[in-house]
Amino acid sequence: MNELLTALSALLPYSIRREQQGSVNVYSVYTAGAWIPVYQAGPSTGWWLHGERHLEYGLREEAERRGWAWQLASADHHARAQVSDRQYTCSEKGRPPVYNLAAALLGLLEQHA
Repeated sequence: MNELLTALSALLPYSIRREQQGSVNVYSVYTAGAWIPVYQAGPSTGWWLHGERHLEYGLREEAERRGWAWQLASADHHARAQVSDRQYTCSEKGRPPVYNLAAALLGLLEQHA
């Protein structure tokens, strides 16, 4: 997750930011009008309280702001995420839903870079 969030924070600094706090990197997402910490990486790595949900909201908002369609589906613990525009579609599966959504969004952002 750290690698995905690092890449997303570089491409979307107005939506996802990375801050060094001591020996950890803290990732925050801008959603609902505020910066909300969602994940930290370092000696103690993991999600902040409700971090996965807030990151998912922020990623969905980013896709919608760009006019991109997004889909997140889960069946039998196999999550699948898809993000698409008129030219490209990126999808990911096999990991937790928010990871797949982040990877699919990053894939589409890289197509447009």
